[in-house]
Order: sequence, then C-alpha cells, then structure tokens
Amino acid sequence: MPVYKYFIAVIPGPDLTNRITALRKTFLPEVNIKDDHKKFPHITLQHTFSRSEIIEKDLGSYLKELARTLKPFPVKLSGIGHFDGRIIYIKVDQSETLSGLYQGVKSILVSKLQFSTKEVSADFKPHITLEKKIAGEDFNMHWKNIKDVEVNEKFIADSFSLLRHNGVKWVVIENYLLA
Repeated sequence: MPVYKYFIAVIPGPDLTNRITALRKTFLPEVNIKDDHKKFPHITLQHTFSRSEIIEKDLGSYLKELARTLKPFPVKLSGIGHFDGRIIYIKVDQSETLSGLYQGVKSILVSKLQFSTKEVSADFKPHITLEKKIAGEDFNMHWKNIKDVEVNEKFIADSFSLLRHNGVKWVVIENYLLA
C-alpha cells in the first residue's frame, strides 16, 4: 500500500488567500520561484507526516468528531515575523479556540492513532508562512523589505482541512466544518 504525506491546517478563504499571496509576491519577489505551486496560505495544526492512505478513514472520522465540538471562531493576523533567519511569516494571534483546536488534533494523533510524540507538533506557534528556506544575505535583504509591512486582517475559521501531497502539490482531502 503506498505511503503519502499529509498535514492538517486551517485555510483562510479565497479573498484573504489572494491578498496574502499578493503581499508575498510584492515584498518577496523572486524568492524560491520554482516552489510557487507549493505555496498557499494556511495555519498548520499538524506538520507533515507520512502514512498509508488507510489512515484517512479513521483520521477523518476523528477529525469530524472534533469539528462538531467547536464553533467557528475569529482569527486575527497582525504583523510580520521570522524564525531562525530563514522563514518569514505573518503573525497569527493566539486564541483559546485556536489552541484548543491544535490540542484536539494533537490528542487524536497521539491517543487514538498512536503517533509518537516526536511525530506530533510539539509547540504551537500559529503563523502563516510567506517564505521559507531563505539563505543568509538573501534573508537579510528580504527581511529589510518586509519587516515593517503592516498586516491587520481577520477571518472566521469555520473549518480545518486534511491535505495529502499528490507528488506535485498539496490537495485538500477533506474539509471539516465547525458546528
């Protein structure tokens, strides 16, 4: 049985997605252009993991169950940040509901699907990556261009998604609507 890469994320609606993509292309032009098809705005709840597709049935039913326990909630984007001088991102304000969603996903993976604690996202620092894998001087130049850009956006998170890599790009397998 083939093994696929998966991850779980909150994906903003199309209008905000387009504005974030335009911001990235305006302030970070020509950075890793060959990877453009892989980039789409999202807040990662669980980083990439590999499993056979048989996991989709059980994982899907657990995620549906989790989604039924949550109501849509506001997500606020506020500013630009970076990790390790390699990754530039939009800051996402931490909220109790977003943290609860992350904890729920983590609990499902560890307690119901026997993921090891090393496979599960240990810390939750919500953000939307604009660009990653930026090297040394390139990072400094791009950071200088974008660090003072004001980002003040909100959206209602009314779902989260399970995505699978098809060998070329990430594809949403299922959206889990919040109650």
